[in-house]
Amino acid sequence: MAFYGRGVPVAPLTEGILASLIANGLTAIISHLVSDKGETLRRERLLIDALQKDAPLSAILQKAVVSVAKATHFHDQRQTEKLRFFLVSPDAEAIIRQIYGTFLANTTNQSSLPIIQAEFLSSLSLHLGQDPGTLKEVSDSLFDALLRGCERALDRSIDRGILSAHEAKSAARHRMILDQFAGVQKNLELLRLPHKLSIEEILSFEAKYRLQLVDRHGFITPPHFDMARKLPIKEICVSPQLFQLPQSRDKEPVLLTFEQFLSGLYRAVVLGNPGGGKSTLAGKICYDLAVEYRMRLLGRREVTPILVILRDYGAAKKEHHCSIVQFMERVANSNYQISPPPGSFEYMLSNGRAMVMTCPQ
Repeated sequence: MAFYGRGVPVAPLTEGILASLIANGLTAIISHLVSDKGETLRRERLLIDALQKDAPLSAILQKAVVSVAKATHFHDQRQTEKLRFFLVSPDAEAIIRQIYGTFLANTTNQSSLPIIQAEFLSSLSLHLGQDPGTLKEVSDSLFDALLRGCERALDRSIDRGILSAHEAKSAARHRMILDQFAGVQKNLELLRLPHKLSIEEILSFEAKYRLQLVDRHGFITPPHFDMARKLPIKEICVSPQLFQLPQSRDKEPVLLTFEQFLSGLYRAVVLGNPGGGKSTLAGKICYDLAVEYRMRLLGRREVTPILVILRDYGAAKKEHHCSIVQFMERVANSNYQISPPPGSFEYMLSNGRAMVMTCPQ
């Protein structure tokens, strides 16, 4: 079973693409559940090795591939390309994380699965540009295979010690798991809006937005007595020392590398003295995520960074009574000179395509 991801070109539709989707979703979950961030990469390799050798999983996914191949919708090569593109998208991966969330919650929320299945159908319909009614049969077949595949992958992970029940059920991490499907209903409503979202326009906007982030955050102007010089951030920026605070007082803070910090990031607050480099760190994260989008630097996910300057947001909210999403749209127009398509930021945030950072100034 071949695995695709991390910048590897997409191959013809096979069970390997579905297996990659299942694996990527679980590695993203593991990166948040494992307290020792140095362990994440090792466990990811163990997981991929276990899934590649799992014949029952391969059989489940191969059956789904055959079902898709028989569907008349995908006799058209262009539609098949759109389907592949959907299955390797952050949108599909967000749905996979929601499925894992239902399995990992202390009380399995089976009532969420039909809503997640409806979300999968609506998202597939948006990506393929077809009416949901015409896609229901193939969507249900794919969803059933992914559901059983996720269950199989999770069982294999626990059996082989890649993920323990204790890690999945600790109180702090349990909240993260519940977050995976907390907004499913709201996203389903967004996908079903009467005025259809345009996935092509949103993806084009995302790509342009990341280019603007690279241009805006790719340089630093250090203080100088004689002249101001813009220097590349990748050459001059030195990451500050980052310590993960312990959960109990009897333990010492853990020093994290910049890469470890990003790889396990879900929700975090960076504390430090004034002038300690917090704003520069935020700019560096924006730059790295925009430049290395396909490398899954943040929590093993492909995300577009959105930086919100709280001082500017506070002023805009006071003057224009705008929401934070409306503020993002205003900044895209004014600072980056690109006009976001209607609903684009809300779609990106609801479908796992974006990461928001806030910074005082």
